[in-house]
Amino acid sequence: MIKIDRMEIDDAGSDPKKLAQSIIGQLPPQTLKIPVREIAKAIDIYEIREERLSGLEGALIVPPDKSEGAILINDNRHETRKRYTIAHEIGHYVHPFHRGNSEEGFYCKAKDLAIEQAKPNDKHARMEQQANEFAAELLMPARAIADFMRQKGGADISHILELARRHEVSRESAARRYIPRIDEAAAIVFSKDGVMRYARSNEHFPSLSCSRGLPVPKDSVSVLS
Repeated sequence: MIKIDRMEIDDAGSDPKKLAQSIIGQLPPQTLKIPVREIAKAIDIYEIREERLSGLEGALIVPPDKSEGAILINDNRHETRKRYTIAHEIGHYVHPFHRGNSEEGFYCKAKDLAIEQAKPNDKHARMEQQANEFAAELLMPARAIADFMRQKGGADISHILELARRHEVSRESAARRYIPRIDEAAAIVFSKDGVMRYARSNEHFPSLSCSRGLPVPKDSVSVLS
């Protein structure tokens, strides 16, 4: 049974990464598959309910003082997506300045769980961005990724697949944590059904032209495989 001291979380302040680290630091050493459901229970989230949701990925039902809460997640999703949604809602729960977008709490759509940047005056987007930063750090701690990359060395797609398995996250989430941390030029293009969605490159990679909606090149490995 996991025990989490909420006072240690409170002492972490409002930085999403430090909030996640305050929880990670209370888990058994070398924990790779972060037990998000057990963490939620340990911090007084009394229920995680899975239901078929329309237009929502998840919700956090919580009183204003956040003394307890309940999480609702879309049951029509892969387990890795469910884990991310739970972590995202925990991010809202532990952040001292997050207040719900309704009197009952937070209702998060798929687009909210994809926000990486937000304008300073966009309060809603800013909270969703911070919840995403928290979820990424909780599920794939930066220290664990750094240790992994020191052992492996060099850019290789197999590293992304291994990270996804190790941490029980999606391959897309693993790639987004992996690419910026490689010390050599690297980029990855995300596609679906032969159509490009978006790309991510690190600071060492030259300018990359990849437009959403364009077909994946015919000689691409993803097309030939």
